[in-house]
Formats: sequence, C-alpha cells, structure tokens
Amino acid sequence: MRAGRKRRVLIAVALIAAAAVSLSVGIVLREKERSGFPDGGVYFAKTDSVLCLSGRKENPLVTLTAFEVKKGNYRSFLSWQDISLVGTDGKEYRNLDVSVLCTFTDAFFARYTVTVVLDLGDFETGKEVFLDRARLIGDEESAYCAIGNVGIFIGEKAENDPLSFGGYTETAEEFSSYTLLVTNTGKERVFLDGLKTCFTQTKTTVSVYSETGIPVDPDGYLLEGGQSVYLRAEFLPEKTIAEYPYLFFRPAVVWRDASGEERISSVGGTAYYNAMTDREQLKTYLRQIG
Repeated sequence: MRAGRKRRVLIAVALIAAAAVSLSVGIVLREKERSGFPDGGVYFAKTDSVLCLSGRKENPLVTLTAFEVKKGNYRSFLSWQDISLVGTDGKEYRNLDVSVLCTFTDAFFARYTVTVVLDLGDFETGKEVFLDRARLIGDEESAYCAIGNVGIFIGEKAENDPLSFGGYTETAEEFSSYTLLVTNTGKERVFLDGLKTCFTQTKTTVSVYSETGIPVDPDGYLLEGGQSVYLRAEFLPEKTIAEYPYLFFRPAVVWRDASGEERISSVGGTAYYNAMTDREQLKTYLRQIG
C-alpha cells in the first residue's frame, strides 16, 4: 500500500513538473510571438488605390484594411465611435455609412475590412481628390492613421454612352495587372485613348488586344460599332505588391467620339487585390508601417 501510494505521489509530482514546464514554454512562445508585432494599437494598410466614376449618381465607396495589434495598453479599433477620411488638402470627408468586418482575430492581432461610403456632394466633377489619412473619432478624442493614397475622380458622363464592359478583373492575389473587355454597343465609331487612373506611386502601361488575343496599336484605337477589344493594364514597379498588399482599382475608359471630344466611362465594378495572407509576412509588414 505504501509503495503504491509512493508511486502515485511520484507520478503526481512528475505531472505537476511537466505541466509547469509546459506552461513555462507556452509563456515563452507567446511572448516571442507577441514581440514580433509592433506597439499595440490600430494600423491601416498603406494603399495606392483608384476610384473613377462617371456621372453623379453613385456615392464613392472606399474599402480599407485595418489591423489591431493587441499589445500593451492599446485602444481597440472597435472602441472608436466613427471614422472619416482626410484629403491631402486637409479637407475632411465624413461618411454617409461605414461597415466593419473582422476577417481574422486571435490573441495577438485582428484584421478588419473597413468600407466607407462618402458623400458625392463633397466632390467636384472633373477634379481629382487624394485621401491619405483616416480619422478615428471617439467621444472626447480622435486619432489619425496614414492610409497611403486613395485617388477619387468624378467625371462627366457622356449622353448616349455607347461603351459597355465585361470580363474585367474582380479579384486577384497580386497587384500586377488588370484586364477589361470593352464593347462599342452603338453604331458610330469611337476612339479609345486608354484608362483614367489616379495613382500617385504606381506606374501603369496599357495594351490593347483584339477579341482573338492579337495585340494592336493602343494609341487612339478605332473601335467600330459592335466591335469589342481587351484593355490590359500592367502595374509597375513590382515592389508595389509588397508595399501595397491590399488595394482596389476601378478605372474609367477614356475615349473620343466623332467630334473629337474627350469623354470617360466608368467601369461598372471594382477590382480588389489581396497579396498578403501569410502570418510572418503580415508581422513584417506591420513592423514596417508601425
């Protein structure tokens, strides 16, 4: 009986010691993981995004990616009551609506998709606006976070616009290219002059291809009534993939009618690029922008 009791005591001691070691190792691993993140708080992914609209019927919609690092005495992202976006000219653009979707969370950080609907009335036709900060608004304080750059352009919509679009890029893992099918649904010929973009850091080259994939001269391409072509934009340099892993792109096609007057037609949808999902990449990226 005594020997059996002694063995039970020794086994219990061994289990307690093993649990203590396991707990100690777990604490060390958690602290090591936490140390890989920057200081606690809210960070927005830097973006070089584009939104071009034609006509004054649609409120601009801006989609951003935000991170919450759960470290130290931080303030959580969801504790802020409201958000607005601020232009490079210092003007503040308040939202008509905002939605926040948590796409990932654990004990160390969380990632949110933040969609902000802006008031079309705050934008002038024919004028580019560049947004570079998000203002987080609380009851008695606010905080500003850099967001990179969001270029917004509202163009005059042409009457009897003959262009329709299909087959455009909707989502991609890498911010490297964009493809769009353009069709002239009218009877009169038009001349395509390329894509309207509002990039500040990203260079763009545009190529034109026939429906059968044959490259053609992109300058002032003549598009007859009923004809379709593909426009393909290449984004350079490649480092933008690492610098701007989360962004969106909605261009407008620039074209001329028979009178030679320049017009723009906005594509009906937005392309979203998500180039970074690996955890270690995210930690490195947050340290870079933190």
